[in-house]
Amino acid sequence: MSFIPEGDVYRLITQNRKGYFDAKKGVIPMGSISARFAAYMDMGKEIDTQLLRLAELEAAAGNTGSASFDSVGRAAGSHADRTGRLAAVIVDLETQIREMVAEETAERRELEKILSVTSGGRFLLKPDEKAVLRCRFFDRITLEETAEVLGISVSSCKNYAKDAFRKLEEKYNGSEV
Repeated sequence: MSFIPEGDVYRLITQNRKGYFDAKKGVIPMGSISARFAAYMDMGKEIDTQLLRLAELEAAAGNTGSASFDSVGRAAGSHADRTGRLAAVIVDLETQIREMVAEETAERRELEKILSVTSGGRFLLKPDEKAVLRCRFFDRITLEETAEVLGISVSSCKNYAKDAFRKLEEKYNGSEV
């Protein structure tokens, strides 16, 4: 599980997908739309964190490019051993990051399908509602930045997001999405 600090809120994602915990709202069922979007946003933050970690490890190993240390000697000695261990950690981390990116990409496709859901031959969400959710969760920009990009007020952003989640939650009526 991971704790994500966000102002005075700590978000907790559980591995067993029981729920998404928000200190202000309590536990939100993982099947809820808002929890899926929040979890998606946290996936991106985790990827960013791991990319920073990778850059630090590569710098520590004296490598500016990819972690292809095939030519690094494994002779006895602390420097060679440390370099070999760092190379192995870097290769493992690169693999983990690729897997996380693939998972994030698949989840984004699913969330895009949810945003494009129709009801009675018409899109369920208004274009502005979809735009706010895309900016906030896919682009991971703040409410203020979202308002500026879309040319609307911050309170309108909040209302669009709230209305979009309400419509989607009603559409799926608590069913696992």
